[in-house]
Formats: sequence, C-alpha cells, structure tokens
Amino acid sequence: MSSQSFQEALETLQCHFTWCLLDPEEMSVECVLQTLAAKVQHTAYRNRGVYLAMRAYLQQLQGNYPGALASLREAEVVLKRDHPTNFSRQVLVTYGNYAWVYYHLANYEMVELYLGRVHEICQSLSSPEPYSVHIPEIYAQKGWSLLAAGSQNGEEAKKCFQTALRGNEPNKDFHGGLVISLFAVWTRSQRSDHWKEAKRLTEIYYRRRPLNDEVRVHLARLLERTDWQRAKRLAEEAIRSSLDPEVLRNAAKVCQLRAPSRAVDILQQAIALVPGYHLLHHDLGVCYANQLQAAATPEEREESLAAAIESFKQAVETDPRALSPRLTLARMYGERAPLCAEEIFQNLVKELPSFSKRGQQAICLSWGDFLLHCKGQRREAAEVYEAGLTLPGGSHKEWQQLRVRLQALDTTTKPLWEKLQTLQCHFNWGLELKDEVDAGHVLQTVALKVEHTAYRNRGLYLAMRAYLQQRRGDYPDALDSLREAEVALRRDHPANFSRQVVLVYGNYAWIYYHLVDYQMVELYLGRIAETCRSLSSPEPYSVQLPEIHAQKGWSLLAFGFRNGEEAAECFQTALREDQSNPDFQAGLAISVFASWTHSFKFHLWEKAKGLMEEILRRQPENYEVKVHLANLLKQKDWRRSMDLVLEVARDSLNPEDLRNIARLCKKNFLPQAIDILRRAIALAPDYHLLHYDLGVRYKMQLEGAPPEEREELLAAAIESFQRAVEADPQSIFSRLELAQLYGEQSPLYAEEMYQNLLEELPTASKRCQQAIYLHWGDFLLHRKGLMQEALEMFEAGYLILGGHIKEWQLLRERLREMARIFKEDSEPDRAEAVFETLRRRPEFQK
Repeated sequence: MSSQSFQEALETLQCHFTWCLLDPEEMSVECVLQTLAAKVQHTAYRNRGVYLAMRAYLQQLQGNYPGALASLREAEVVLKRDHPTNFSRQVLVTYGNYAWVYYHLANYEMVELYLGRVHEICQSLSSPEPYSVHIPEIYAQKGWSLLAAGSQNGEEAKKCFQTALRGNEPNKDFHGGLVISLFAVWTRSQRSDHWKEAKRLTEIYYRRRPLNDEVRVHLARLLERTDWQRAKRLAEEAIRSSLDPEVLRNAAKVCQLRAPSRAVDILQQAIALVPGYHLLHHDLGVCYANQLQAAATPEEREESLAAAIESFKQAVETDPRALSPRLTLARMYGERAPLCAEEIFQNLVKELPSFSKRGQQAICLSWGDFLLHCKGQRREAAEVYEAGLTLPGGSHKEWQQLRVRLQALDTTTKPLWEKLQTLQCHFNWGLELKDEVDAGHVLQTVALKVEHTAYRNRGLYLAMRAYLQQRRGDYPDALDSLREAEVALRRDHPANFSRQVVLVYGNYAWIYYHLVDYQMVELYLGRIAETCRSLSSPEPYSVQLPEIHAQKGWSLLAFGFRNGEEAAECFQTALREDQSNPDFQAGLAISVFASWTHSFKFHLWEKAKGLMEEILRRQPENYEVKVHLANLLKQKDWRRSMDLVLEVARDSLNPEDLRNIARLCKKNFLPQAIDILRRAIALAPDYHLLHYDLGVRYKMQLEGAPPEEREELLAAAIESFQRAVEADPQSIFSRLELAQLYGEQSPLYAEEMYQNLLEELPTASKRCQQAIYLHWGDFLLHRKGLMQEALEMFEAGYLILGGHIKEWQLLRERLREMARIFKEDSEPDRAEAVFETLRRRPEFQK
C-alpha cells in the first residue's frame, strides 16, 4: 500500500485519532493528561484500557512516540485482563491508535500489520466496511474519551452511551457513562430540564451502585441547592472512601458556598495527592475568595485575600495556558495591586484571538469590570463590554452578563423598553411555555408546521421559531429565521405584505434590543411606526389588524390546544373585519376543535363539526381539517370517520396528520395504524410523539396476543418508548408507559422509575400529575397488591383541580371500581368513604 492508501484507510478507523475529541481552546493537552492520570488510577469502571489508549494519542500529539507505544502496550494488557470474553471487540480502538502512531513514525510495515488486525476483526463481525464496525463497545469507548476531554463534550458523549445501550441494555458501565454524561451536560448548561434528567438517572444508578464514589459525589452536587443536608452527607461519605482527586474536587464544590472552611480542607487533601493539578489550586483559590466575602474583620479579610492570590498563582504556575486562574488572579490583584492586575489583563487582551469565543467573552467581562470599578473609566468599560457582546458564538451566560453590564451604563434603554412593550409580537403575547411543553417540543411542532402548513402562515411560524430560538440564546439563528419569514411573507402575501410583516418587525426589534444593538431597534421601530401611520392607527407602535389577530391565534394553537379558547377569540375578531378569509375560517374551526378536546362539551362539538364541514366543501384537500373532523365523527359516524382517515393516509405527507389519523384507528385496524406511524417516522424521525404513539399501538397489540408473539411485541413497544424518551427526555407520558411495561419484566426497576416521577410531581403539569397518580396507583394495586395505598393515589389524582378530563375520567373509573370491591367485600364504610370522595368532584373542573 502507498502512503496515500494508508492515509485513506486510517481515516476510516474508529479511534482517538479520528474522533476530534480535543478543543484546545477549552482544555489543553497537559490538562487532559492530568485528568487521565487520575482516571487510569481511580476509575470505577472497566475502561482503564481506553484511558491508556487515549493517553497514547495525547503523548503522540506532544511528540512522545516511545511513551505513546508504551501506553498502547499497557492498554492491551489491561483490556485482556478486564475483558477476557470480548477482547477482540474492545481492542479495536487500541489497534487503530497503533496504526496511526506507526504511520506518523513512517513505519508502514507496522501500519499494515495493525490495519490487518482491525480488518480481521471487522470481517469476523460481518461488518460491510473493511476497517470499521458499529458495536456498543466502540460507542462507549468514544463516550468515555469525550468525557475525559472535558465537560463541553457531555452532549455528544450522552449520544454515544445511548447508542451503546441500545445494543447492550444490561451493561452497568454503559449506564454509568450515560449518568456521568448527563451530569456533564448539566454542569455546562445549568438548565433545569438537564438537572432533572441528570438527577433522576443518577439517583437510579446510585441505588444500584452505592459504592461508586464518582456517582455519589455527582449526586451530592445535584442535590446541593435542594437538599443540602443529604448532599453534604454524600460528599463526606465519598471523601472517606476515595483517593480520587476528581471525587475530592467535586466534594469540595458541594461545600464551597455553605462550608468554605471544609472545602479548603478537602482541596488541601487532594493537592497533597496530586500537587501539579492546576484545577485543585484554582478551586482552593475560589474557596478563599468566598471566605473573603464573609470576613468579619480587616485581618481576616487580608488573610483570605493573600491565601486566594497565592492559590491562583499556584494554578497559573502549574498550567500557564489556563485562562480561568489568570482572570481570577487579575480580579484578586484589583483590590491589592491594580498595576499587577492591569498587566495580566493587557497580556490577555494581546492573546485574545488564541482563546475560545467563550474565553474572549470572559476576558471582556473581567477587563470591563476592572476599567469600570478600579479605574473609573465608564466609556472605555462600555466599549469593552460591547466588544464582548458582538463576538459571534460563545456562551449565553457570559453574553447575558455583558448585556446587563452595558445596559446599566446606558441610560438610553428605558424609552426603548417602553416602546417595545406596546408592540404586537410574540415577545408581548404571554406565550409562556407550560410545564408539559418545553421550548424544544414547541420548536419541533413549529418545524413541522413550517414544512407542512396548509395555510399562508409559514412566515408567522418562522417568526415564532425566531422567538423560541432567542429564548434559547440562539441569536444568529433567530435573525436567520426572521429573514426567512420576510421572504415567505413577501411570497405568500404580495398584496398586503406591510400588514403581515408588522409582527416580524416587532420580533426583530426585541431581538436587537437583547443584542444591545439600539440602532437596529430604532430602525425596526421606525418601520412599524410608518405602517401604523399609513393605517391611521392612534397608537404609534400598535395597530388593530385582522392579520395580526390571526397570527396570534395560530401562535396560541402552536403552543398547545389548551389555548383553543383564546385562539378562537383571536380568529373571531379577525373574521369580523374579513369574513370570507379561508385561513381565518380554518383557524376558527381548529380553535373550536381544540377547545372541545379539553372539555368535550357538546355545543363545542356541534360548532366545530359545522365549521369543518363548511371548510371541506370549499377546501376538499385540507387534510388537517379532515383529520379533526374524523376525530369528531369517530363515535357518531364511524364509517364516514374511517373514509376520511383513509383519504388522509393515502394523500397526506404531513407527519402530524398521519400521527393523528393513526390514533383514530380502532383495535382491529392496529396493523394499518402501525404502518401509518412508521411512514410518519420516516418523514420526521426525531419527532418524539410519533415514537410514543407507535409504542402505544404495539402495547395495544399486546392485549390478547398469543404467548409466542408477546415477547416480540413487548420488545417493540419498549424500544418505541425508549426512542420517545431519547427524543424528549422530559416526556412524562413516555416514561410512564416505559415503567408500566417494565412492570412485567422487572418490577423493581419499574418501581424506581415511578419513585423518580413522584419526585417530579411538584414541577409537573396538572395533567401529568393526574397521570403519575393513575399509573402509580395501578402499579401498587396490581403489582404489589396494596389496595389502600393505591386508593390514596387514585383519590389524590382525582381531586386535582385542572388537568385533563381524560385522566380525570380514568381516575373516577378506578375509584368506582374500588367502591364496588369494598361493597362486595362487605366493607360498607370504606365504600362510602370512596363515594364521598367522588361526590366532592361530581364533574370535571378546569
């Protein structure tokens, strides 16, 4: 083979050289090597071999080829010992690293040898590719390597372990990797949904592996703000049993704010074990800085300041490339030695292009603070803050801090804020995300509507997408969406573009306000004012137009059918001025249908049916309306309902339409429903509700299935719900269905899932609370035979005000059945107590 042929083969290998693990702007090679040294010595999993192979990769980057080859030989020995039954599958990454190291040494004979070994294993595993094979072990090794390279890789590592677990469900090491990945994702984002998911799975794993100190201390950090006493206890237990410096470092973080003296002791213990690990010195400096804030006397303050400065100096000496210790040291010097601080900042500004975008933002933030508070230079500080804000990419957290600093200096923002409050746009419509719908779910819904809407409202959905992207901090994407919205509105509404685009201009103005670009804010406010004047509006930045009322109606519906009543009012207002508009008529019909789905009142059923029948006479190819009409007719005119279902199944390419008609198929049409959902998943594979509904259909097939088919159907249902949870980890209904199915195979695991869901009750929506009580009550009754405990759960769910009528009716059925059982068992008092509960809420109340 030629050198070129070798390189082509090498690039197809699955190993550290092809995985793009390192971001040198996030963590230096030296820092990762320090981390690996601790992991090789203290890992709680059978992954020491992959860490040794990764060490070889880093040593090669430093030019230390003898060290790299020695690490690979050590990796082989460890893999043989830890994985005697599947060594050939585990060693593929190591062989790939060997091939790459020898390639850089120009030893092509050895390159060919290790490529041959990889090829031989791939052939034995029936891989269609000569030098690559997709197996759980390799996905897991990539996941461990990503985590070792820094918490910024948490999301990618999570996907690796999820993929590994699909092919190897019971592997405790892969589960451990997933738990640690979720913790890494949370530490970077600090988002509440990431915290919930990390806490839920960490609790489960810790109950099964209570001696795992890494997971124990991660759980302590997750509980630090919500259950301090338990967090502290877990941290102390980890300190007593572990010599892993990373475990000790995380334990110190738990105590950092509430018990800084204890955190100092822990970090000094860790530094004694690994004196050259710069992050330990940095964290020790942070603890002294916290003590500085709480110092009661000038002497205590001086002592804490001196100790903090010394710790940060040690951190800089052990890793001169690390940014965080240099910034913190400069801030500490600001109080005692401003000239030293200024020298550090000047050097960092010179090196600015060499840092990550997040690092550049952090430098601008600290440098601006120094100029403002230590030198009193307001104008220069504002320029530095503004420079940080205009950096593309970076961190939303630092961006927000820069924006707050700049707004505090800029007295011109208040009049703009007051003008913005009067705009008619997504930012002012109170479109708050409810507990049961997160921004990702709504974005998914909007993405489907942008692609498949049957109305001339694509521009509205693009503007709505921009609003949601802004909420997540994705400002460049938000602006791109608004530009796309303008194009769509010009195409769809050439005759009244100026009336349709008012909403988009309002969103533009708000986004530029958050970007502190006041010139652009004024530009879009001016465009809105010009439109308002041309329409003789008495308000300078607001005008009552049917187009805007309709846009608000569509937006409310996209946020959930629970908004049906308010959306109907919007479309009714729009129709008063434009009675013949077919899009407004369709919007009203869908809004009334949405209201009916949340109350099932007959007058709404009649009104929705009449509106939809009229729309289909005028728009016979409106598949969305056909789906909703089929739903309305399923009880009263089943034949017509099924005719509509078949028409939509045959002609529609909208995944949401297909999902909704699949839900209308009765039990004897389950194979057709499954085929429809599979077709919908092919169109939108990441839409979690499609996987959820497919799981429900497989579950329905389980009822009455012959024994020889049950195992296959159960596996298919579980896989579908697992995919739903992967697509939307916050989906309570998917997790409830999984728990119910696991109840057949492993009731202990199912019980753990229910316990975790019960912990989330206070933050769950009313409907989700009803569903949790319902499913947990069923489990207590049928799996554990605890009738009284089950009764308490059914009663608790039944008495929740709000929620959804469907869950309320199911809970009412459970209570009636319990009362019947008590009567049959000659327990009239208990039966009467249940009837008393039923009388307390004879009708569903919103």
